[in-house]
Amino acid sequence: FPMPVLASIIDSFPLVQSLASRTETELMEQALIGWWPAAVGMRPLGSESIALMRLAVQAQTLPIQEGVVRSFYDLDERDRRTLAFEMSLTGIEGQRYTINQSKTDEGPAFLLYYSPAYLRQSSKCLTKALSHLASVYRGARKLFPLRADSAGETVTVFLDTLKAAGDADAVADVYVEGKYYKLAKMDGRQSSIRLCSLCEGVSADPDEAFNLEFWPGRKAAEDTKARRKNSLA
Repeated sequence: FPMPVLASIIDSFPLVQSLASRTETELMEQALIGWWPAAVGMRPLGSESIALMRLAVQAQTLPIQEGVVRSFYDLDERDRRTLAFEMSLTGIEGQRYTINQSKTDEGPAFLLYYSPAYLRQSSKCLTKALSHLASVYRGARKLFPLRADSAGETVTVFLDTLKAAGDADAVADVYVEGKYYKLAKMDGRQSSIRLCSLCEGVSADPDEAFNLEFWPGRKAAEDTKARRKNSLA
C-alpha cells in the first residue's frame, strides 16, 4: 500500500470529528490546507490556491509536489486560469471554497479520472502534463457548458488513454506520427479521450467531441524526429 496514501488517510482522522457540523466543501478545504507540504513553501492564496493544493495532493510525494508547483507557475496565463477556475468548482449546489474567493454558482464540475497517475508518471515533464490537463478541462467545458442548473453535477472525464500512453512527452509525440487525441462524450455524465488517426480527418461535432491541444511545438517535434532517427542508426 503506498505510504503517502496511508499517511494522508491517517492525517484525515481529525476531520471525522467535523463531519456533523461542516459541509463537504468545508471539510475538503480544511483537508487541503492541512495536507499542504510545508517543505514546498508557503501555502498558496488567491484564485489559484485550490488548484495548486489539489494538484499537490495528487502528486503525493514531495519531489513531485515541488515540481508541480514550479511547473504550474511556468504555464502560460491561459492554462493557469483554466486550472484555477475548473478545479475550484465543487460539484455541490450552493457550496464554494472560501480561500480562493470563488464566486461561481454554475456547473458541472469535472473529475479527471487518472489525473494523479498521469501527473506522477510525467514527473520529468510536469509543465507539459499540466498543460494537457488544462486542455482536457477546456475540451470538457466545450462539451458541457456552464449552466446554473448544473451546479450540483459532476462529469467524469476518463484519462486512461493518456495513462496508458506513458508520460506527457510520449502523449505529445503521437502528433509526429500522424495521430491526435479527441475528447468525446459517452453515455450520461461521462467523457473519454480517444487516440485517432489524421487519415480519418480531424473534424468533430462540437457538441459531441473536441480535438485536444496536445501537439508539441516545432522544436519538440524536431527533437522527437531526431531521437527516432538516432534510435534506428
